[in-house]
Amino acid sequence: MHVAAISHGQVLAAYEQQKSAPVANAWDTYINYLAADAEVFNGRVYNDYRSSLFSGSPLFPVAQNTVGSVMYSGVWYRNLPLMYDVYKDVLLGFKYGDNLLYEIEKSKISLFYLGEREFIHLNTASYPNAAPGFYEVLFKGRKSHILVKHGKEYSEDLGSTSTRRILTDKVQYFIEKEGMLNRVNSARAILKQYNDKQGELKKYINDHGLNAKKDMYHTLKELAAFYEVL
Repeated sequence: MHVAAISHGQVLAAYEQQKSAPVANAWDTYINYLAADAEVFNGRVYNDYRSSLFSGSPLFPVAQNTVGSVMYSGVWYRNLPLMYDVYKDVLLGFKYGDNLLYEIEKSKISLFYLGEREFIHLNTASYPNAAPGFYEVLFKGRKSHILVKHGKEYSEDLGSTSTRRILTDKVQYFIEKEGMLNRVNSARAILKQYNDKQGELKKYINDHGLNAKKDMYHTLKELAAFYEVL
């Protein structure tokens, strides 16, 4: 996929096609029967480095496993205990019958769910403002899509007796509109992407007390939804 050649919505085109594809009940039953021997668990054992950190966690959204689903090699694996290491950008799963975490091979993942939160795998480097990897799908509309890249920044604090390793949150927001995927980090940047309706959006921000600096996640989601109906 190349920015110059795509039309609006193609960022998530493969995602939508796979999500809507019917999966036979018999196949789901067969996958559940395979359990620990299913292909999705063929990855390597995860090297859990959390104990080496002084503060912060690489796992999103919480440090406990979440029931979710993953489309792997075109097949849905449902109701799995999953964890997402956002620092390494790796999806993790527990194999049935043991307590080990396994890395689910990234190249074969199209999309996955953690609870009700959706994530798509952008496997192209064609977008100058977005690196390949997993992105949360915050909003899907006819006019635009909102993607969120969850990550962590690593730093070290050289203490008197030891090195303290620290992970802090790093979150990036993107608007996909008219075939372009652009990062936004302020209300001004959002309005620039929705420049044909700036007046209406500014009024909506003021009327509803939205503050992108304090809460970009919900501000961007609300503005994208409002833009859809203009």
